[in-house]
Amino acid sequence: MYLGQYEQEHNPHYLGRGIMRVEDSGEVTILSGADCGFTSRPYVDFAVAFSIKNPTAPQDGLCVTSPWIVSPTGFPNDFINTDGRTLIVISDRTSDIYPPGRGINLFDYDFKRRWITREAQYMPPVATGYSEASVVQLRDGSHFMLYRAASEMRIVRSAGGVADFDPATDESASVIFGAEAAMTSTKFVVDMSPNGNVIAVYNKSHNRVQLTLALLNPQCTAILKEIELFAGSASYPQTFFDGGNIYVIHDNLRVVTNGVAPRILLNVLSESDFVTNGAQASLNQFVVATPTPSIKSSS
Repeated sequence: MYLGQYEQEHNPHYLGRGIMRVEDSGEVTILSGADCGFTSRPYVDFAVAFSIKNPTAPQDGLCVTSPWIVSPTGFPNDFINTDGRTLIVISDRTSDIYPPGRGINLFDYDFKRRWITREAQYMPPVATGYSEASVVQLRDGSHFMLYRAASEMRIVRSAGGVADFDPATDESASVIFGAEAAMTSTKFVVDMSPNGNVIAVYNKSHNRVQLTLALLNPQCTAILKEIELFAGSASYPQTFFDGGNIYVIHDNLRVVTNGVAPRILLNVLSESDFVTNGAQASLNQFVVATPTPSIKSSS
């Protein structure tokens, strides 16, 4: 609701592809991109954020801050903890007419300062749509990235830091997830749990269905275990870890379909159960948002 209100006040920008982060203070930060590509100008104009100061309050009592600009262009995609600091992945099309935003950018994130500086930029060797990307630092200090190209998902690796992604390692994600999944031009997620397990969330079918959670080997070269989270329409997942559990949140539908309204779903399963039992792990699913929230905005 607040994103919609901000969009109306700043027409003609289109806000979408939001991600969220729980800050050390307990506040929840929501980040999104303002895309002029849905109007007359073919680029993402800027990334914005706002915070919910009291996220555990009743819905009609939530205190939402005024928004601030996070970066001059691009969609916020993901957060990564690497070498003791937090980075945010912000990306845009390789054809973006605004050069600083092209490709995949990794920025130093500091909630208190409310501004960030870029540490690295990876320019994919192939044409991309929104270049949406997810990055994880592996146990040996190397980095692994999944990103969205124009018509497929791709991977690229860095033997060192986030500034060292090697185009020579850039290839189709089919080498890990299979040809059908790699054809899905949407956002995947790769993440590492506090226990050091690397997971990925992806659509096993190219038409954004069969959302699947996979346990990868430490080198991110193969799938060890997997479980289907949702068989129907699902996309734009985000992952969290807490209390020994894996949490995966994602959308279900974009418009009313056969009388069913769009929803946001939360999947919860025990990490140890999944690592041990794979597809037989116990999975719990909840509807956590519908199209008719009631949120009070304040500065």
